[in-house]
Amino acid sequence: LDESNYLYSFQSSLRSFDIGVSRSFRNIISVKYPNLCQNQQHLRLFAYLLFTSFLDADTHYPIVSREVLASLRDEFKLVQQGKFRVAKILDDFQEFTSIRLKVVPYNHSHGRATQARLELDAELQQQYQQELECDEQEIYLVSGKPCSVRQKQYDKKLALAAARAKNPDRNRVNIGVLDYLNSIKSNVYRQFQRNIKTARAYVINEYSGPKQEQHLRILRHLDTFFYPHYQQVENTERLYTVGASVSQLSSPVRKLIFQGCRTYDLSNAHLAITATLWGLHDLRRLLKEQKTIWPYLLNLLELNEQQKPALKRVIYATVYGMPESSLKGLITRSLGRYVTERFMESEFGQTLLTSRDYRMNQIRELGYVEDAYGRKYYVDPNHVEKSVRTLLSREISSYEFKIMSSIIRVLDGNKKAQCVLWLHDGVTIRYSDRSQMERWERKIIAEVNAAADELGVESRLEWEDKGSNPAYYTLDA
Repeated sequence: LDESNYLYSFQSSLRSFDIGVSRSFRNIISVKYPNLCQNQQHLRLFAYLLFTSFLDADTHYPIVSREVLASLRDEFKLVQQGKFRVAKILDDFQEFTSIRLKVVPYNHSHGRATQARLELDAELQQQYQQELECDEQEIYLVSGKPCSVRQKQYDKKLALAAARAKNPDRNRVNIGVLDYLNSIKSNVYRQFQRNIKTARAYVINEYSGPKQEQHLRILRHLDTFFYPHYQQVENTERLYTVGASVSQLSSPVRKLIFQGCRTYDLSNAHLAITATLWGLHDLRRLLKEQKTIWPYLLNLLELNEQQKPALKRVIYATVYGMPESSLKGLITRSLGRYVTERFMESEFGQTLLTSRDYRMNQIRELGYVEDAYGRKYYVDPNHVEKSVRTLLSREISSYEFKIMSSIIRVLDGNKKAQCVLWLHDGVTIRYSDRSQMERWERKIIAEVNAAADELGVESRLEWEDKGSNPAYYTLDA
C-alpha cells in the first residue's frame, strides 16, 4: 500500500552499504563518536540511517526492516525462523555508540515496517545538512577509502554486476519489458547524470524539510550510480528499480535531470481500471467526459492542487484494500480530519469502498483472481486477509502493466526512441532524432490507447506538461 515500505527490500545488502562524504564530515563523526568508528557494523548502520533513500512516506524516517538489519550480520536464517529481533539490534547500537534513536515500531495493520531516525545534536544536524547540500565526495564514510575517480568507476561496475546477478523468471509475462529496459546501454545515461548538480540546486532552493532531505539523499546516491536497473518482484507484474533511483524523485526534479526527453502518463490509470473491473458505470462515464478525475475530487473534498499527491495516496490505498480504520488514519494524517469525514460520507467514497469490499468478498469466495493475461492466482489459506489484498492489487496492476507494456512493441530495437525511465503508469522517452520525435510519439500514444480500448479502460497516454517547466532552471537562476 505504501511504496516506500514496499521497496525497502530492493536495496543492496547493508554488508556493502557505503557512501562518499567530505573528509571534514568524516573527521567530525570520528571525533564526536569515537566508539562508532571502532565497530564497522554500527558505522554501516549509522551511514545507512544518514543517507538511505528509503524513507517512510508519513514519518520520513529511514525504514529498518528485519531484512535490512539482518543483512548486517548475515542473519537471514533467523528471519526465516521468526527469531530475529529488530529491537535488539537497535538497542545494541544505542548502547555501544551512545547515539539515541527515535524508533517507530512495526505495525502490520498499517503496512508499516520498523523505522529509526538518528537524534543528532544541533551542531551535527547543521553539519549533516551542509553535507547533503554539497557535492564533495572525498572519502567513504564506512571504509575510509578515498573516493577517487578510479574507485568510483570500480564501484559502479560492482554495483551493476550485483544488480544483474539475480536471474529473472523467464516464464513471467513481464520478462519482455524487463529485458528491454535492462538492455539500454549505461552510456545513454551519462548526459543525464551530468544534470544532477543542477537538480541539487533546484531542490535546495525550491524544497524544504523532509521533502528536501529525501531528494538530497537520493541525489547523493545517483552521483555514484545513476543507471536504473530493473527487477521482478513477487505478487505483481510491476517492475522496480534496484536501490536508490531517479524514479524516486518528484516530477519536476526528474524533468530537470532528463532534459530533452518527454514523459508520458497513463491518465487516471488505477481508477479507470477499477471502474472497468468493478462495473462502476458512473465513474467510467465521468472519466470519459472529463478525461481526468482530479479536478472533480479536489473540488469535492475542498482541496488545492498542492494536496493532490496526498489525495492520490488515499485513492490508491482505498483501491488496494487498506482496512477502513487504517484508511481513515491515513486521510487524517495527510489531509486533515475534516477531509476524512467528507471522503467517507461522499457518494464517491462510499461507492469506491462498497465496491472494493464486494470485490474482496468475491475473491474470498472464489479463492483466486484471474489477471489481465488470463493467469490465475490463488488465496493463501494460511494468510487469507493479507492474500486477498495482495490479489486485489495484483489484478488491477496487471491491467496497468498490460496497457503500458504495449509501448515496447514500438521501442524494442528502436534507436531513435528509447525508454530511459519506467514508472509503472508512465515512461520517460529519449528521442535521439528530434526531427522524428512527433512520428514516434504518435505511434507510442496510438499503441497504448489501442491497448486501453481493447481492455475497455477509459484511460489515455498523455504527454506530461504541467505548466511550470523546471527544465529551464539553471545554477544561475
